[in-house]
Amino acid sequence: MLEINKTKSVIFDMDGVIVDSEPLWLEAELQIFKSFGLILTPKDCELTKGMRLANIVDFWYKKRNWNNVTQEEIGKKLEAKLIELIAEKATAKEGLFEVLIKLKQNNISLAICSSSPLSLIKAVCNKLNLFSYFDILQSAENCEFGKPHPEPYISTMLKLNTTFNKCFVIEDTVTGAISAKAARMKVIAIPEGENYFSSKYDFCDYKFKTLSEIIPYIS
Repeated sequence: MLEINKTKSVIFDMDGVIVDSEPLWLEAELQIFKSFGLILTPKDCELTKGMRLANIVDFWYKKRNWNNVTQEEIGKKLEAKLIELIAEKATAKEGLFEVLIKLKQNNISLAICSSSPLSLIKAVCNKLNLFSYFDILQSAENCEFGKPHPEPYISTMLKLNTTFNKCFVIEDTVTGAISAKAARMKVIAIPEGENYFSSKYDFCDYKFKTLSEIIPYIS
């Protein structure tokens, strides 16, 4: 049985867990890559879901082989577009604030561990007024390896001054869940839409459709 109230720390993925940003990523990727001559489809963008921004750019850069633009230029354009869209359209996922308030009432330390750049994490926290809830904001861009490697979650755990057996992770993607499990943490999966029924998440410790479903397990 899930007893999240007995843990010391909870680490949240950001995109798709805290904020409904997947549509924003899709809009930004389609628009920015098109501006550089690469036409992507929503299905194409699924291939890089959960990757660091730099890895997304690198993935398509190698396939397109641009000669007149650098990866850094594309990355900066994509990051700027995402910050713009977050400020305009970002909304919290269902049940987010109820879960955060309950966890803080139980004196549980909270962190964000995201593949997104720190600038995007801060943009989301600013838009949704989240700074007061989280003790640590960790971007995988500051790690040698991104998800699904365990480094981002191990780094976050160390900053929280906790251990893997006293830490829960809330993730929505298989890539992120693999990262957390590789760090030996308990994983609560909240897959998006029809992904909830996918067997790809069977390795996770718990699975829910929304954050709201976790609330009864926090005293």
